[in-house]
Amino acid sequence: MNICLACGQRHQQADWLCPACGWTPPRRLGFFSFAPNITAEAAGFKPEFFKQLAATEKDHFWFRSRNRLLA
Repeated sequence: MNICLACGQRHQQADWLCPACGWTPPRRLGFFSFAPNITAEAAGFKPEFFKQLAATEKDHFWFRSRNRLLA
């Protein structure tokens, strides 16, 4: 079930084209973007964060568990 963000109409169109108002979300890098203002502003991680992240990964429960799942 999809809900048109322009008019609130519920629909099941796979292409997200609203049958009531014709609105469809914009695409960014081939994917629907439901918050284009946020994705346009997001530039990714700042380079200075990577050193701290790498130091944290070794002992942090989240990364240890995730890395086991990935392996």
